[in-house]
Amino acid sequence: MPPSRIRQLSFAEHLRAIRQAKGLTQAELGRLMDLPDDVGQTRISRYEQGKHFPDPPAAEKLAKALGVPLAYLWASDDRQAEIILGFAQL
Repeated sequence: MPPSRIRQLSFAEHLRAIRQAKGLTQAELGRLMDLPDDVGQTRISRYEQGKHFPDPPAAEKLAKALGVPLAYLWASDDRQAEIILGFAQL
């Protein structure tokens, strides 16, 4: 059996990928989370760089603003993320 080609992704990578797929800037996502304009872009940038992780309420707001289940952001790889999104659409 050939080795798996499932790509490992972090919370930061999932966040950046879905934000870009939705066509949102970091500042726009910050506004959707009701963050003040002067901190929204910086905070999202730090999340996407893996420098900081959101607390549980902020993570929920991120998922809601992006229209994805919270588990999607924490999925450990591409395959798991696809399965989570598939179940969410049922």
